Amino acid sequence: MGLDSYEHAQQAWGQHPPFEVPVFVLTHKPRRPDIREGTTFHFVTAGLNHALDQAKLAAGAKDVGCHGGGTIQQAINHGVLDELQLHVVPILLKRGRRLFNNLTHDVVEWEQLGVVEGNGVTHLTYRMRQSTDYPH
Repeated sequence: MGLDSYEHAQQAWGQHPPFEVPVFVLTHKPRRPDIREGTTFHFVTAGLNHALDQAKLAAGAKDVGCHGGGTIQQAINHGVLDELQLHVVPILLKRGRRLFNNLTHDVVEWEQLGVVEGNGVTHLTYRMRQSTDYPH
């Protein structure tokens, strides 16, 4: 998770964030861990790969997820994102981070795995396709 996502989590979920797992926050500024009910936020200043190594160690055999636009962009650019889940809601925001603005590859191909419609939201799931153009 990036620092923007962490700050949003701080405001939106208060003392009981919904994660219930260790969360590794990418930042440039060292901080002590933020311990909440069921979730500890660890701040990582050594970059995405170091954060992923820590997350994989903490997750054991479970999957590791990325949260936040900047973190997802880095994961795509590093070729470490296997699956992408997008949650589309009928709200247009005038500001925020564009999810696909800072990609280093001209083409990143995805295979659609699923579409689930909910009340006011559509969940889209894609798997990254293997490509000779893309370092995966």
